[in-house]
Amino acid sequence: LPIYAVFTGKSVDCGGAKGRKQATGYGVVECVKLWAKSNNIDLVGKTFLIQGFGNVGSHTAMGLANLGMVCVGVADHTVALKNTSTSGIDIKSIYNYCQNNKCLKGYSDDNIIEITRDDFFGIPTDIIIPAAKELEITEKEANQMKCKMVIEAANGPITSDAEAILTQKNIAVIPDILANSGGVVVSYFEWLQNKRCEYWSEEETLHKLSNRMEYIYNKVNKKMSLKPNISMRTVCYLLAIERIENSVKNKGLY
Repeated sequence: LPIYAVFTGKSVDCGGAKGRKQATGYGVVECVKLWAKSNNIDLVGKTFLIQGFGNVGSHTAMGLANLGMVCVGVADHTVALKNTSTSGIDIKSIYNYCQNNKCLKGYSDDNIIEITRDDFFGIPTDIIIPAAKELEITEKEANQMKCKMVIEAANGPITSDAEAILTQKNIAVIPDILANSGGVVVSYFEWLQNKRCEYWSEEETLHKLSNRMEYIYNKVNKKMSLKPNISMRTVCYLLAIERIENSVKNKGLY
């Protein structure tokens, strides 16, 4: 018999987990919800800007739109688009376009205009989501930003100098180690199902993911309340190091 647990990220037919495809974007959305809850913010009608519209970016955008949020701008490696109406960008429409054309270039709508990358990050909004690649937000982009929070859906999209500027501007940053961990968590769920010969429904997988994201986010928030002068990123690293330390002490792991 095949040993499915030897690696993860498999197709469902080959022992993969249902819900894995949207898991990273789903986790990003969960973090946005938890951030809003902890700050007493109603997300309905709030705006977001998303850079990168691949698997993670598109599922994040659809999840936020389902919460009643309004997309005011979207960009990928081919083009940057800005919404000119109060209704926002039609995420389902743009998602279907990208499924057929593999990029945003060429998408047209009466309420959308093309803008330069330099202007994109300066669009006033509530939340900015870099979901493309690393080091996309430098000091230049950070100085332009007019938002309340940035959440890293990509890996390492904000430089350390840019994050320092965002901190000075009182713009919250939810770091990648927490924000985009949904994919890794569901990969673990996949391994667990394979080891146990269990097969969860998509709803069960995503429900377990929601619970896990809430548990970790609240743990980070609690740690931040005890150490108010350090960033959420640093708190996440502290918790990770503490877990390693406890494992070594309790189990003799090296």
